[in-house]
Amino acid sequence: MERLERIREGGWWICGISRFIEKKKPCVVYSFGVGNDSSFEAEILGRTKCEIWGYDQHVPGFNFGEEITEEMRARAHFERNGANSATDDANRLVTIQDMMKRNGHDYIDILKTDIEYSEYNALSSLNGYTLPGGAGALPSPDPLKPEFPIGQILVEMHIFEWQGITASVYLDWWESMEFRGLRALHEKLIQ
Repeated sequence: MERLERIREGGWWICGISRFIEKKKPCVVYSFGVGNDSSFEAEILGRTKCEIWGYDQHVPGFNFGEEITEEMRARAHFERNGANSATDDANRLVTIQDMMKRNGHDYIDILKTDIEYSEYNALSSLNGYTLPGGAGALPSPDPLKPEFPIGQILVEMHIFEWQGITASVYLDWWESMEFRGLRALHEKLIQ
């Protein structure tokens, strides 16, 4: 496990970056909530052959921050949209599964999300979509537990009861992620 970039806001812990450095085929990275700091994305692009699809509906203009150099731009794709539980083009909100369809992806190697209260809804929507009986369920050796279409999720969770996310609701959600094979490897409380 290795921390990429900034010590406070902007830096993220990632597992197995050496696998992505050695990979011949470019890995797929989705980054939600780019904001004004693209240091994480720049480090991924600088150290691997990955391609990054970045999304942020609140960033003025239509691009990443200054950390993305000219030579990186061919592998850095940006849309001024946010992720949520339902696609609403008028408000620049799109589900993760709709973004994957638009980009022709059936798997994301790394998903980074810091989208201020929408991460729960966006990930829950993708989880339901890919469960057995869901429109996007992938073939799996275990039909009761289809593969989750994301290798690792880097997420900053914002949990507030005013949003309807109580401790009990959050625990159920977390267990649904564990059911899909995901495990927590790092956590940090931000106050």
